[in-house]
Amino acid sequence: MIKINKLISFLERKFPLSKQEEWDKSGLHYGSFKKNINKILVVLDLTKKKYDYAISNQVDFIITHHPFRWEENLEEDIKKAPYKLKIHNRILNNNIGIYSIHTNFDSSSKGTSYLLAKKMGFNKIFPIKNSKYSVMVEYNGSLDDLKKLFFKKIKLYSKKELNFTKNKPIKKVGIIAGSGKIEEILELKKNNIKTIITSDVKWSDLLTMNNEKINLLLVSHESENVFVDNIKKILKNKFKKEKLKVI
Repeated sequence: MIKINKLISFLERKFPLSKQEEWDKSGLHYGSFKKNINKILVVLDLTKKKYDYAISNQVDFIITHHPFRWEENLEEDIKKAPYKLKIHNRILNNNIGIYSIHTNFDSSSKGTSYLLAKKMGFNKIFPIKNSKYSVMVEYNGSLDDLKKLFFKKIKLYSKKELNFTKNKPIKKVGIIAGSGKIEEILELKKNNIKTIITSDVKWSDLLTMNNEKINLLLVSHESENVFVDNIKKILKNKFKKEKLKVI
């Protein structure tokens, strides 16, 4: 058992809030710094199903990757995502702390893109100059081969189609976990990386990529679940003596 402030101090040394984007809402959303916790649930997103699970399993604290609260106030959050009101009320009634680690995790040296590459089986993973969230791996094969490799190693409930110009052999692959911004994608092209794995690309950006002859493996945002396994591992190793339960 540990206090929330001890847990958060450790997390924020490892993933400083100063490293998050201005629009991000990482940090403590609910809960007291003085509360003792024994059991933590780590999730990609906080949904009703995940919260029900937390209640059923006597969870004291929930760590999410994507912030549960995005807007400046609760009214705006509920307006854009009405389902959150019931969860919000239940959080208050059950006194479970909620903490998010988002872009301050993604931008770390071994953040989400790195973890995706690692899970795909790559051992040589290179950072990209002038790119905050991307990594590059060397790959010898076709786009079809790359697609098969990804979905073999990264188990997803949903899959998206492979979009590309020509199924030519490729040598370099850029990985941008989560939403791939066109500025970052074009930065990869400057580094002669013309095959990208990412999620949630806007239609106008797809047109740009097509005209720039950039190959794209568009995968579900769910692929960021590598965050969950990584945080579980970090916490179990750090708080082994305290016998903190992480699920």
